[in-house]
Amino acid sequence: MKGCVNIVTCPRARSRRGSAAARLSSGALLAGALLVPAVAPAAGKCTVSLLGDLAVLMMDSRPTVTAKINGADVRMFIDSGAFYSFLTPPAAAKLKLRLSDMPKGFTVRGIGGEVAVSRATAELTLFDHAFKGVQFLVGGGDDDVGVDGVLGQNILWSGGDVEYDLANGKIRLMRSQDCGEKSFAYWAKPGTPTSSIEIPWTGEHDKDTVGPAAINGHPVRVTFDTGALQTLVSRRALEKAGGSIDAPGAEEVSRVGGVGSRALRTWLVPVSSFAIGSEEIRNTKLRVIDYHGMADEEDMLLGIDFFLSHHIYVNGSQHRIYLTYNGGPVFDLSRAAASTPASQPGDAGKPPDGSEPPRLDAAGYARRGAASIERRDYVHALEDLDRACSMDPTQSEYFYERAIAHVYNSQPQPAAADLDTALRLKPDNLAALLHRSDLRSQAADRPGALADLDTADRIAAPDSNVHTDIAERYEALDELPKAIAEYDGWIPTHRLDSNRGPALSGRCRSRALLGVDLDKALADCESAVRLAPTSATFLRNRGLVQLRRGEFAKAVADYDAALAVRPKDAESLFGRGIARLRLGDAARGRADLEAAAEIDKQVAIAAKKHGIEP
Repeated sequence: MKGCVNIVTCPRARSRRGSAAARLSSGALLAGALLVPAVAPAAGKCTVSLLGDLAVLMMDSRPTVTAKINGADVRMFIDSGAFYSFLTPPAAAKLKLRLSDMPKGFTVRGIGGEVAVSRATAELTLFDHAFKGVQFLVGGGDDDVGVDGVLGQNILWSGGDVEYDLANGKIRLMRSQDCGEKSFAYWAKPGTPTSSIEIPWTGEHDKDTVGPAAINGHPVRVTFDTGALQTLVSRRALEKAGGSIDAPGAEEVSRVGGVGSRALRTWLVPVSSFAIGSEEIRNTKLRVIDYHGMADEEDMLLGIDFFLSHHIYVNGSQHRIYLTYNGGPVFDLSRAAASTPASQPGDAGKPPDGSEPPRLDAAGYARRGAASIERRDYVHALEDLDRACSMDPTQSEYFYERAIAHVYNSQPQPAAADLDTALRLKPDNLAALLHRSDLRSQAADRPGALADLDTADRIAAPDSNVHTDIAERYEALDELPKAIAEYDGWIPTHRLDSNRGPALSGRCRSRALLGVDLDKALADCESAVRLAPTSATFLRNRGLVQLRRGEFAKAVADYDAALAVRPKDAESLFGRGIARLRLGDAARGRADLEAAAEIDKQVAIAAKKHGIEP
């Protein structure tokens, strides 16, 4: 049995990778709760029924919806690549759900490794209707921005059709029957290019949203996956299409992780074309992941960037996908190219069930504004969020989203004012606290930045991933004992989390900068490097520990390895320069220090604060 899951979350795009090929190692798929009764249409007559509208708010590049589980409010992440619905362990504990064991040997496997899961049964309320006896798997990561779990294929496919209009903050669950070859791109105005592609399903319980596409003219299988923060191509598929991570213009970028503790390397690689349906993009770049296991089931994951730039209707009875292009960047290539302004998506046409599209209220404007932020269309985002804040000035989330739009639009003062309002309305808004701390730090308001971090630390759940965010910010503010305390609380309870490597390396670095517990620091860095042997950051931090320990030859070796991956890293050059001086290699040591100063003069100043100097 196959499927996907995206349960591990990450506050920044630096390392989180969503649902890539999680597999059941034993046991059958749990019987899903069908959310709606079957419709009995007249024989041969095309019928379309609306089962429910899901109001989607984009949060940190994730489409989320509000729901209730056993009467309690929850926020769930929509993951079209997840084979089943999940709850995070903290959410299950908060909801006081009774957990039962899965069959022996039943695990979920993703790109980062395997995790064990449990099972829980609860009442789920969506679109104002309560459904009893809905089963969830419980496991994986925890919530870091208030997301309690994942709604996967067993929910999304309850009616057979799913419409994704994420640019307008909407997902619709539909059912159609006896509609022949009728086109379901109902929103497309006359003359709008529309693509229709086939879904090659193989069975009733094998409903991955998979279709054909082409890279450089070579066929590939793509999975439509709202759980992927960016579109990803397997390295194997790229090479079959004649591409290479060593091609001119290719560059290694962030590592990504999902289920399990590993984080994998990614590159932005130029390709001559990507084509799907009647749509073709020429001379672009694709984000490539070094994960061969993905190619067993799919070659490419079309992620949230693709969904935001397209309006998509998946028709189960026809086994077809209909899609049109909204405008703006199709792929998130933020490390490689400037974004293209996006046009604001429209609401042309009546839904196929004959209902009238609802007029936008404050929440609708906020959802569309949040989606525009993800599309880097800050002009339209601010227009919509201005309307939302004016129509309902009591909602903290609206002011928070507008603050984010101001930040990305290089407007720190109105961003700070909006964050103040968001926190006045909701003092426990963790995301707002962290962003305000960042703005205060940038404005040289160190006491204010620390006050926000201290508040966030007090109100965050003890095992939340937010504590790794707080630790990194404490380190940036040179509050190293506080950073270590944050890591100390988080690391023991997250042995299978893809953020574990960065956390171990972060604690190692904080101890090394303080010059304390160097044996423990080295053990942390060794563990981090085992998880990601080619991480320049992990290698550099281990080099710093070796430098502090007086193991200068070992320090040089680690800095050499880090610089082989990231040649212009000023900290590695500076550290290697000192280690070479200590070894008597004066000429090369001075050359390294001069190269580091040319890249970043602040490196030497920051190191001197901790007694690290030539």
